[in-house]
Amino acid sequence: MATRFGNSGRGEITPGRPSNLDEDLNREKVTTGQPSNLDETNPGQPLQGELGDGSEQTKAKSIERELSPVWSKLRELEEQFRNDIIEAAEEYLKLPDIKSSYSRQFLEEELANLRSFLDKVSTNTEGAEGLTIMVEIAFEYIQRLGINDRRSSQLADLVVKIATELREPVRKIAFEGQFSYETRESALKGLISLMVNLILSVGPKFRGREPAKADTDHPNNALLTTLYFAANVLLGEAAADPQKLIGAVSSLLEMTKELRSDERELIYDEIRTKISAMMENGNIDDNLRKQFDEIINQLPDQYQ
Repeated sequence: MATRFGNSGRGEITPGRPSNLDEDLNREKVTTGQPSNLDETNPGQPLQGELGDGSEQTKAKSIERELSPVWSKLRELEEQFRNDIIEAAEEYLKLPDIKSSYSRQFLEEELANLRSFLDKVSTNTEGAEGLTIMVEIAFEYIQRLGINDRRSSQLADLVVKIATELREPVRKIAFEGQFSYETRESALKGLISLMVNLILSVGPKFRGREPAKADTDHPNNALLTTLYFAANVLLGEAAADPQKLIGAVSSLLEMTKELRSDERELIYDEIRTKISAMMENGNIDDNLRKQFDEIINQLPDQYQ
């Protein structure tokens, strides 16, 4: 599958050490692994002491067992992602227009650091920070090599596969009725936070939403589709209770505030739909109605 997105041509990057890679490769603490343990306020860290009583903790562990096959598949994709990033870095080093021995020396050192860094990412089993950094590095090389390069397509395709794989835990959470709302809510918020972090790691030239392109042709579209899915499930879970709906909406507005306006648009549309249905059909008092009105009134401002 050849992935096509953005403008064609090789990225205009001076051979050497890009600042983003310098910063990432020198990070001392990198974690990657099971995103279901994330919470929306502290991405990358396991939830501890926030699940209420022991029964909720037991349910959280139970949902982890349900999602275990998904995380195993994701780990396989991460390992493939690592190998493809290194292959892209090796290919970039071979380009004939990298003539300066000074630049080549920097790139050879960068490649060695990259191998070491990604080894640490691949062997650590907690959190999801490593995956977001992998996405950021992948787009560095997509820009360097040009989007029509075979290895750029491989990297973009893997972003699509990861985004698609992350829809499975959302499906499981949506249809696992034996878990409490609090347990499902926590897992969904963790996945939403992860998706936002992945989108923010996409290269600036490849951000935004392209309605005319399929997910398979646009990695950011694929990530956004998974984000929309998780957000819609969270809103659907909360739609029957005014207080839960306000809580879910507030969390979504906070978690997605750094996204571009076109990336948030469908989530805001769904928020409007759910609030309008609640105000029309729900048994809500004047105070709740005022809160919903305030949320609706602030949404257009957040498109700016």
